[in-house]
Amino acid sequence: MQIFSFALFILLQLPLVQTEQFRHYDTENGLSNNIVYAIYQDHEGFMWIATENGLNRFDGYEFRKYFHNTEDDKTISSNIVRSIVEDKSGNLWIGTYNGLNLFNRETERFTRFLELPSANVNRLDFQQMIIDKKARIWFCTLETAGWFDTITKEFNFLPQINNPFSISLDKEDNLWANTFDGEVFRYEVEKDSLTKISSNISYSQLPIFWGNYSKKLWVHDSYDLSKVFKQWNKIPELPEDRLPLKLLEQSEENLIVASDYGLFSFSRNNAGLAKIDFGEKSSSLTNSIRSLFQDKNGGLWVGTLSGFFHFDPYRKQFSNIDFVDKASDVIMGLDQVDQQLFVNTFSRGLKSYDLSKKEISEIIFSKKQETGFYQTWDIEWVRESDFPVWLATNEGLFLYSQKFNELEKIVLDLDEEKFPVTFSIENTSENHLWVSSLTALYKLSKKTANIEQVIKTDGTITSSIQDVQSYKNTILVATEGEGLFIYDSEKSDSLVPLTRLIPESSMVLTLPIWDLFLDAENLIWIGTNQGLFKLDIDKSTLFPISLNALKNRVIFSIQEDEKGNLWMGTEKGLIRFNPIIEEILEFNKSDGVNNVEYNRRSVIKSKNGELFFGGVEGVTSFDPQKIKINPIIPDVHILEARVVTSDSMYIPIGFYEEEIDLPWNKNTLEFDFVGLSFTNPSLNKFRYKLEGHDPDWVNSEARLSRYVQLPHGEYTFKVQVSNNDGVWNTEGASLQINISPPFWKTWLFRVFVLTLALLILWAVYRYRVKQLLEIERVKLRIASDLHDEVGSGLSGIALTGDILQRQIEKGDVKPELIQRITKNSRVLASSLDAIVWLIDSKKETVGDLISKSLITAKDLIHTAKIEVIDTVPHKYQAKVLSSVQRRNLFLLIKEALNNIAKHSNATIATLDFKIIESNLLVIIKDNGKGFEEGSFVSGRGLGTMKHRAEELGAILTFESKEEGGTEILVSIKIP
Repeated sequence: MQIFSFALFILLQLPLVQTEQFRHYDTENGLSNNIVYAIYQDHEGFMWIATENGLNRFDGYEFRKYFHNTEDDKTISSNIVRSIVEDKSGNLWIGTYNGLNLFNRETERFTRFLELPSANVNRLDFQQMIIDKKARIWFCTLETAGWFDTITKEFNFLPQINNPFSISLDKEDNLWANTFDGEVFRYEVEKDSLTKISSNISYSQLPIFWGNYSKKLWVHDSYDLSKVFKQWNKIPELPEDRLPLKLLEQSEENLIVASDYGLFSFSRNNAGLAKIDFGEKSSSLTNSIRSLFQDKNGGLWVGTLSGFFHFDPYRKQFSNIDFVDKASDVIMGLDQVDQQLFVNTFSRGLKSYDLSKKEISEIIFSKKQETGFYQTWDIEWVRESDFPVWLATNEGLFLYSQKFNELEKIVLDLDEEKFPVTFSIENTSENHLWVSSLTALYKLSKKTANIEQVIKTDGTITSSIQDVQSYKNTILVATEGEGLFIYDSEKSDSLVPLTRLIPESSMVLTLPIWDLFLDAENLIWIGTNQGLFKLDIDKSTLFPISLNALKNRVIFSIQEDEKGNLWMGTEKGLIRFNPIIEEILEFNKSDGVNNVEYNRRSVIKSKNGELFFGGVEGVTSFDPQKIKINPIIPDVHILEARVVTSDSMYIPIGFYEEEIDLPWNKNTLEFDFVGLSFTNPSLNKFRYKLEGHDPDWVNSEARLSRYVQLPHGEYTFKVQVSNNDGVWNTEGASLQINISPPFWKTWLFRVFVLTLALLILWAVYRYRVKQLLEIERVKLRIASDLHDEVGSGLSGIALTGDILQRQIEKGDVKPELIQRITKNSRVLASSLDAIVWLIDSKKETVGDLISKSLITAKDLIHTAKIEVIDTVPHKYQAKVLSSVQRRNLFLLIKEALNNIAKHSNATIATLDFKIIESNLLVIIKDNGKGFEEGSFVSGRGLGTMKHRAEELGAILTFESKEEGGTEILVSIKIP
């Protein structure tokens, strides 16, 4: 439907020679070469341009170029690119001067297919390619024709077709081909049958083309197909017998014909042929056309020898009339007089513009008619007057007659008028009009220009009157900074402030008011320095239009089109406002509107509905009916997602699968995206959002976004685009991004840390329990030792004391009792000292143990000579023993010494300490009576000694003979 609308649009607008608003692209815009052989749009919406030097991908903003590299077989096989097709799988096939190429979109690399049909063919120079329903690429080269199976990757050639000029496929996918020799062939695929249909060397270089709309074959009428094929059309004859080169059907009725002489449109309805002019870009090179293509939105693309042209049916058709060459031409006042525009170029005189001839002429008054005015503020055409062009100037009111080239001044001769300036002319009444000056309103007869009524301001208005608007029996007056005034002939004979009737009008009391416009609904629209206001006099209401695009704009001029839309000239271009649905569209230089600022009293609507707005750069003209809103939803693509590091950028794996996984330290990302709307790409708008990071959409006119050091997590990058008229692709494009956390933030690591913490707590607890248990054991040992050593000693002393007490009472005291008490006391003191030493944490070394053992030996053994031998090196003397080791080893030694003292009757004893292979050896010998081997378990403390050795993890050995002495050896590993 869109394509048909475009075709119909072209059809209805075709004059004999028509000028379309084509946009031109060449090497200055970034194209790799100006000779364009083919243009194609792929399924993603990108345009591909085949040139004499390289392949180009075009997105509306820039060209991405692909060139041949002799040292890289994954580049395109030739820089001369001839043709482009795409199969159903979206694979892009490129025909070149030297072979066929398959393009890989992901890697942007090419696979070459260069098979030759025979030794007589030097290369495959693909001139034209067409793909059929079975994924076969039909092609013609300079020497042969055939097809390539994209599935099996095999070539098939038709050697009978020599030097083909063009090919086409009909609806049955049968091949039609004509040659440079004027031969026409048909190849029926299912029958594998090649038939020569015609031969005429006089018509050798003519295209053959199947029309997808007409369902017919277009051929030259010299090829008579009526006997073999009924479905054919005659290619129209071009002027001066020019030969057509390319054909393109836009609809069943309309055909575009390309030649070396230019571009033509042919209508089958009336057999009319019209040349399409490229405007100022027309030249012999641009008129030499090599390719035609119509995109999916109805846009026409034309490849020439000087770049390519693009025409879009939704591009705004604004024209600009420049009245002053190479200089600023500020327009202040214009009107239409028959087929001419009368225009005041501010301070540069009056000009006329012939609408049919498009010619500008200057209005020059004769010297005897010179008046001295140099500024014209307003122009009105008054057909009833003999001098129909009325001019409001800085020197008063003047009337001009084109017919007689005469100028007449109308004297507004009030005594109060110190300055003769007139500002505006209101021309809506049937027989009279109103002219404003500094101090009054004048009602003049249209026919005679006589003054019929004067309304004085009487000092109520001190600023200039900018505009006057009549409605029924009232006159509304706009001022520059003093608000609105009203004159009602039935109620008053003077101007009164509108605030007396409509209090709400105070909101414009201090605003400069530039224009008053009465629409078809009898509403008055007020253009001010701060936006647009609507006044309904019948309902006595006034309120502002608060839409953002209008609220603070300077609105100089207002006009209504045939559909009730209000067009406004502002300080920033044109605005179209639909008052019913309150829809606003803005137009500026990007839409082809040359004026960046418009002026007051400088807008008219012609009889055919065309609008003319005067501004600081001439007059903007357009037909509102042709300013179409672009309804096409644009395609949007994320071109690249790049990981940015300190020294490089790269595209991560998974980008083309639309999901990427990144480590935690590769978390700065950059995105490139594009919207494929070619109508006016500079007006496309973008918005993007990183879900999981951005709270809302980010509006952007740039096509790039960057996120720095994103936290780990899952994100979705989304981007949407709108076309030049604000139609959004809300589905957009998206990319999933997964950034893994650092190992210390993973759940596995957290479980590990938690487990480790629990283990540490458990170990601390166990250690604490062990320590408490050890303390309890120490307490128990101390208690036991105190009971055993001290308790028994104290009991012995107490018993001896009792005996001594009785002896004292009898008077028979034996001295040995006193000696026994003394001895037991010393033994008890020694035991207490040993107990204190065992629990003293400061005495833990091997040297301390040896010293304490020496003291104990001397305390315990009195009947024998004791010798202590210490050969332990100093470094071992400092070794620390645990409390368990120290206690058990000391008590073991003490037990052995105690046995010598009590049971051995020895005269000589030895206590020897030595180190052998990091083991501490303690050897205890005596020359006493000894005992038989096997009797030590039950007596003499030997079982206790064995138990202590086991707790120590020590080796304990005994050697003893009756009357032969005893030797005890203890070996313990030094820590």
